[in-house]
This record gives sequence, structure tokens and C-alpha cells, in this order.
Amino acid sequence: EPERYLRNSPLFAADKVSTPVLLIHGDQDENPIGQSEEMFYALWRQNKDAQLLIYWGEHHTPTSPSNLRDLYGRVFKWLRMTMPPT
Repeated sequence: EPERYLRNSPLFAADKVSTPVLLIHGDQDENPIGQSEEMFYALWRQNKDAQLLIYWGEHHTPTSPSNLRDLYGRVFKWLRMTMPPT
């Protein structure tokens, strides 16, 4: 049922995304990095607010102390930019 995959694919619904998206991926993740890249570029081509962070040497969840410091710093900055206090 190829139509079912297309109907349920986040990539093919990128035009409906209205909130900012922060994608985080490790280059050694079991999930293909290309999926994060495809989603990022689909949003970027539509001028949507999106960012892609790739952590080299990391699997699904970053564990290196330096990568964790960077990740938390970027996530907090992203949240301040996209969800400022009212």
C-alpha cells in the first residue's frame, strides 16, 4: 500500500508544519541521517523556521560531555527564540 506510506509520511506533510522545528541527529544513529536532512530541507525550502543539529560520533542520544553541553546550550537558545516568555 504505497499510498498509506505517503499519507502518513511527515516529509510529505512538511507544508502543513507551522511551528518551529529543531531536528537533532547523531551521525552514528541507527535511524538514517538522511531522513532528518530530508525533513530539514523540505522545511527550509518553504522558508519554515527549522534547524538541524548533527552530532558527530554520537548515536541516537548524545552522551559526550562536550556534545551534551553544546546540545543543551542550543536547545535553550532555540526555546528562548521560538517560545519567548510572555
